[in-house]
Amino acid sequence: MTEAVVLASGSAFAMKHVFARERPDATMDKSSWRSGGDSFPSGHTAAAMTLYGSLCIIVWSLTRSRVWRALFLALAVVGPLIVATSRVYRGMHNATDVISGLLIGAGCITVGYVAVRAGLAAAHEDREDREVEEPPAEPQPLRAVQGVAR
Repeated sequence: MTEAVVLASGSAFAMKHVFARERPDATMDKSSWRSGGDSFPSGHTAAAMTLYGSLCIIVWSLTRSRVWRALFLALAVVGPLIVATSRVYRGMHNATDVISGLLIGAGCITVGYVAVRAGLAAAHEDREDREVEEPPAEPQPLRAVQGVAR
């Protein structure tokens, strides 16, 4: 999960320098952010999508409880949407900025999930290769213990 969040944040940071889009003029509170920061894509939204999505996948794989699965699935959907909406509402980003942040987050979740699954499959194959199949031992007949009456 940590790797996916770092990948999302790093991707958003790199893309900000490539696109260098100015923030919208309609910022509600200009004192809350440093002027001159680039807008596209939204790093907060990408990180939120990656974090909440990864948590959902982890909980989904560790429990069969429908309640916990539903709770974390709702968190994975609602959490990033709240972050994205607040970034647009406060005028920090355009809608395309947060949409791209959501897509970057989803992509990083996918990369992380595929990497973990591939690693688990490779570890499973490696473990099977190292195990040597030994035939089961022949059962030994019970011997009568001396001095014990039957």
